[in-house]
Amino acid sequence: MKGAGGLFEALTDIIFPPRCPLCAAEKAEFRLCSSCLGNFKRVREPLCLICGIPFISKISENHLCGRCIVERPGFDMAASVYLFEGRLSEAMYRFKYAGKTSLSKPLGDLLTDHHIVTPKYDAIVPVPLHISKLRERGFNQSQMLAVGPGKKLRKKPDPFMIERTRPTPPQAGMNRKERIKNIRGAFKVREGVNVKGKRFLLIDDVFTTGATTSECSKVLKKAGAEIVNVLTLARVVAG
Repeated sequence: MKGAGGLFEALTDIIFPPRCPLCAAEKAEFRLCSSCLGNFKRVREPLCLICGIPFISKISENHLCGRCIVERPGFDMAASVYLFEGRLSEAMYRFKYAGKTSLSKPLGDLLTDHHIVTPKYDAIVPVPLHISKLRERGFNQSQMLAVGPGKKLRKKPDPFMIERTRPTPPQAGMNRKERIKNIRGAFKVREGVNVKGKRFLLIDDVFTTGATTSECSKVLKKAGAEIVNVLTLARVVAG
């Protein structure tokens, strides 16, 4: 027999049926429905062992891509769960730019089953926004996504470990070289924070060229971090 709380919840579900936060389908229990999830395309092997870019060929083993052979990024390894396309790109646009923050939990939970999310890290660090952008948007999307892996590893994401020292122009439309130049010197480890010998999982929403996560990783490594791995929900793969 249901208690008062269970009865109230049941009545609430009848009046306001749980819906998928992306397509509004009923009976999704405020999680993404199977139809929306079925449209998300996972990043599959073979991959670059460092930056995580998926290769077109499906018959080769994981190996380094040409770019990582020539110029190693600041992080040790990067991984993404899905390709940035279709319904996922729509979901992330609504979350990031249309203020649909109800998507943060279901999207963040999708990060938790990636094999890179292990107990070996000392801290989970979301890529920070500059204070001016944070005030404008009202939230840091990377910090909200990091809650999912944080709960799995029982580590509260630390949004104050890295500081964004200056605002940077939006990087949409910039090529890789322009992004690297745009973001160079835009981060620092906060004063008084000790990262020496520690291992970090850096969380961001989308991996495009890796310029931002690489720059964040470089400042952590320069301050003495042992390992910096990157996990993003989505990966842009050009053409």
